[in-house]
Amino acid sequence: MKKLFVVLLALGLLVAFSSAATAADVKLSGYYFIVGEYVSDTSLGKTDSGDEGPTNALYWQKLRFNPVLQVADGLKITFRIDAMTGYWNGTVVGKLPGYGENNRNVFFRRSYIDAKLPYGLAIRAGVTQGGTFGTIWCDQAYDEGRIYLFAKAGPGTVVALTAKAAERDAYTDNADADYDKYALGYMGKTEGGIEYGALWYYLRNAAVRATSTANYHVPMAYMKGTFGPLYVEAEWNYMFGKDYEYFDPYTGTDIDRGGMSAYVNAKYNMGPAYVGGQFGWLQGDDPDTTDKNETAYTGNADYDPCLILFNSDYADSIGDMGTYAVTTGNIGNAWIAQVYGGFTPMEKLDLFASFTWSKADETPMAGGKKFVSDDYGYEFDITATYKIYDNLEYMVGFGYFFAGDYYKGTSESNDVENNYLVINKLTLNF
Repeated sequence: MKKLFVVLLALGLLVAFSSAATAADVKLSGYYFIVGEYVSDTSLGKTDSGDEGPTNALYWQKLRFNPVLQVADGLKITFRIDAMTGYWNGTVVGKLPGYGENNRNVFFRRSYIDAKLPYGLAIRAGVTQGGTFGTIWCDQAYDEGRIYLFAKAGPGTVVALTAKAAERDAYTDNADADYDKYALGYMGKTEGGIEYGALWYYLRNAAVRATSTANYHVPMAYMKGTFGPLYVEAEWNYMFGKDYEYFDPYTGTDIDRGGMSAYVNAKYNMGPAYVGGQFGWLQGDDPDTTDKNETAYTGNADYDPCLILFNSDYADSIGDMGTYAVTTGNIGNAWIAQVYGGFTPMEKLDLFASFTWSKADETPMAGGKKFVSDDYGYEFDITATYKIYDNLEYMVGFGYFFAGDYYKGTSESNDVENNYLVINKLTLNF
């Protein structure tokens, strides 16, 4: 009851601050979902007694509000508020990465201004969303202080931004110990409806190292297009620069950075059914090159191709029974290929199934020894989603993961078990 009162109080304050606006000037959207899941064996190993490793059986939920106050024509302020997020009556805080105690109550995540300016210009400024561009590939939405400038140019828009990922001036004597981001890009759409875009990031991170900085360039490009019954999307990313670059008076071995990733997804629609396939590659770090880090950009928490493997919401990390062999919800160092299909036998019911294969791009090392295999394994998933109301849907799903020998780590004698997940989810959108 106390949590509900705090949420209502927060929304009341927003309304109070917007008292000069009419009722039509205030818009509220968001969602609320509840997830129940059972994961059979997150470690993929056995205990000393021969039983399967630890299981997860739990409920968790998330509540999100997105109020928008239209202050004037062409001027608005947007908020994001999360509340009551985490396990049901759990002692462990959170469920999603980065969620802390605040999320069990009310957490104001974002506040930013959008303003249209003369000559086709527009700005966005404040704590807004970062980590997303183009397709869902290499996306990991987070909150970050940013300033955007948009300018109409031809059929598209030029975008420039600066972001403060970490501020250290207030906490140290180093006036230049921050993590700053800068980007310039162009996005547009052809007359045929093909969406495209390119963005070039420059990242300078001195916030986490006392003796060196990291300087990266990250060019990226994407496209989305519909060609009759065929939909295609693709994205390419590359990261290069310096992982460690020592500054005076400190000395050390600089480490170069250079990693690439690519993704394509194609779906063919056939009335009430569709079939498709997707392919992705993220370069891994070659353990034999100690002066270079070839890891591709791995901000991929939003890309959940399976219910278990590389899923940041339902299974998150799997593996590691003392073998150092783990995969997380952020896909990285991987080749992945998936075929999928869906069918709508009735208006409110959607059925979906997929089969996925994946392997490591580079076979890692631990304790001076290479892993015995680069095979992550295979996964079969099936889900059914039913619309109870236009804004309320219920999903049930089952996933089975055939674990590969990658999870044995450096010892062939390690015994690896398969894993399965049963899930149901109730979602309300408003």
